[in-house]
Amino acid sequence: MGNKQYTDNSLDSSKEEISFSAKLPPWCKATAKELSPKEIIQKAFQLLQEKFPGYNHRPAQQAMSEDILQNFLEGNHLVLEAGTGTGKSFAYLIAALAWSYLSGGRVLVVTETKNLQLQLLEKDLPTLCSIFNIKEKIYALALGSANYLCRLRYEKMLAESRFAELADKASRQKFQAWAEQVFSNESLLGHLFEDNSYWPKSLIPETCRQAEGCPGPKCIYYSGCNYYRARKSWERSRIIVTNFHLWLQHLLNEKSVLPQYGVTIVDEAHGFQEIAYRVLTVGYSRQDLQLIRDRATKQEKKFTFLKDNEKRKLEELWSKLSQKWDAFYSHLETELGLVFENNKTKTIREIKYLDSELSELFSELENTYKDLQEKIEESHSLKDDEESYILNHLRALSHELGAMRDFTSKFGKFGKNEVFWAEKKEGKFSLYTSTIDLSQKLWEKIDTCCLFTSATIGHWGYPNRAESIEKKVEKGYFNFFTKQLFGASSHVPIFEKIYPSSFDYENQVLLYIPTGLEPPEYSNHELDRKKKLYRKNLFRELVRLIEFSQGGALVLFTSNDLLRLATRFLKKRKTYPVFSQLDYGAADATHLFKLDPNAILLGVRSLWQGVDLPGRGLRLLVITKLMFQPPHDPMFKARCDSLQKNGGNPFTELSLPLASIMLRQGFGRLIRKEDDKGVVAILDSRLLSKQYGNILLANLPVKYVIQDFHILKKRANEVGIFSGNG
Repeated sequence: MGNKQYTDNSLDSSKEEISFSAKLPPWCKATAKELSPKEIIQKAFQLLQEKFPGYNHRPAQQAMSEDILQNFLEGNHLVLEAGTGTGKSFAYLIAALAWSYLSGGRVLVVTETKNLQLQLLEKDLPTLCSIFNIKEKIYALALGSANYLCRLRYEKMLAESRFAELADKASRQKFQAWAEQVFSNESLLGHLFEDNSYWPKSLIPETCRQAEGCPGPKCIYYSGCNYYRARKSWERSRIIVTNFHLWLQHLLNEKSVLPQYGVTIVDEAHGFQEIAYRVLTVGYSRQDLQLIRDRATKQEKKFTFLKDNEKRKLEELWSKLSQKWDAFYSHLETELGLVFENNKTKTIREIKYLDSELSELFSELENTYKDLQEKIEESHSLKDDEESYILNHLRALSHELGAMRDFTSKFGKFGKNEVFWAEKKEGKFSLYTSTIDLSQKLWEKIDTCCLFTSATIGHWGYPNRAESIEKKVEKGYFNFFTKQLFGASSHVPIFEKIYPSSFDYENQVLLYIPTGLEPPEYSNHELDRKKKLYRKNLFRELVRLIEFSQGGALVLFTSNDLLRLATRFLKKRKTYPVFSQLDYGAADATHLFKLDPNAILLGVRSLWQGVDLPGRGLRLLVITKLMFQPPHDPMFKARCDSLQKNGGNPFTELSLPLASIMLRQGFGRLIRKEDDKGVVAILDSRLLSKQYGNILLANLPVKYVIQDFHILKKRANEVGIFSGNG
């Protein structure tokens, strides 16, 4: 298919996934001349250069777009690394638009962060539609149910007079005015992205949509429902932008969440697999069943349709189930030796006894609630609003009970690709289960061509730098990603390529790694001598770097505790404004940092990635420690054990690639434009003293490492790294 040519209406639009008429993209005028996929993309970029003021043509960006369209049309998956500055969002959006028009299909664009979703929806897609003269609205944002206001639950909260308990008067008035606008104005969809300042956090759990409990067309408010308005906008759109969680929920729930689509683009894909593992993790504490029972009992006291014998049956079933549930948890807590322990985690390798009646009781209670639901739907004996409330309650409850039954049943099977563990935290005992094989659990459910892309999706597993980017790909640069997702023995056709960054890192960045700053090994002793000495040396190094740069620093941590100590230490000095992610939240701390060119921003994991801080406001990036996965984490340990059993090396094949990807993500926060410059200081001398350090350094875009602070100062002054500060 690589040589296929296209004219208007030349593609077959009878395929199942096609939603729109197939035709040439709007930037290609109707012509008898046949156009190749490459020519179609070239025409788009020519128009971009003509109509987009300030646009700089980047050959790698256009090549990436051409490769995406060609491979989508051929039915291939793609794994592409596009360095910072390539302009990958325009590259894949232009290819997505071209594919959608040529095939008549819908494109799903999936990202991890809200920032990127907003960039695509509020900046990139409107710009491209304007340039290509696309008049109709062809894109939409899809969010999970809990992000949407639910009128049924909102009205129920008002009717039960609980409003005043949940928010102060000013917040209630603001929220109520916004809610009434959502219900009366069809242009508003009532989700958290529109403006979450109207929706207090305390009210979200009480008034958001519950997917499991929604009565759907049987709801009294269905005809004007803002969530179903949003779904209609998805169906009208050629491009749907969503997040990892919703896409995973769609795949894991028989593809019932999103409209049908023909290809999938996954940006920020370096983090996709770790989020997939979290989504596939299920857990409940001992107290969870009692909380559900209390909520059910409270609601059911108001149900006048329940007969005395039905009430007795429900109470009897709840009582038996609660006893069996408590016995199950108590048995495991004792068996694992966690009764008198706290803040500990243990892997569960076997269960000596699992009462089969527990699963049976869950099923019986679930079916009882389903029977009540059917009885109400058939009788029509209740008022419309009352029926909607009750159906919402019964649907949600039966779903919760079914999920808990499935969860406990897993403990009797112990599948070979599953991991089970228990956690005792602050006196609360919880059980968890997850998968250790994404390819088996997830890949079989993906039935569209997928593009996975990121600036850091690959990992070079050698201490010496590759001779070329082609050699990188040839020697397995993408193996870490593809093996986890597609499976080690997969024969899925995958197009792999690297598009290098347009930035001149060697002249824009000075890389500083001092000696003598090796973090102590993991320990249970919080304040031992080595840790105190390490913190003292770390903070001393941090201070002299910040004083040299005169602020304008982003400092990244791997631990909340160390971040808190550093915040306290720097604030006491009162030299520069200090904004901590833990004090202000990531968004507000970043906003405050941008307002002051001499400020210091301190953050943990979420600020290592997805944060865009171009310009002189950020000129010093400090990474305090390499981000290795905690070795005691049960999920991570199970993945390591699985690798080892199959003859692999857990450190080089799992720990190191994950650490490398996060290091590169952190590094990438500094240079965001062609004229940015600054210092990256990595205050972890394991990069210099450990054998694996050379592998991590070979994955960074800067070759020369400065180890002495005085040499750093001299070199920075020579090239004017910090000139014009403040």
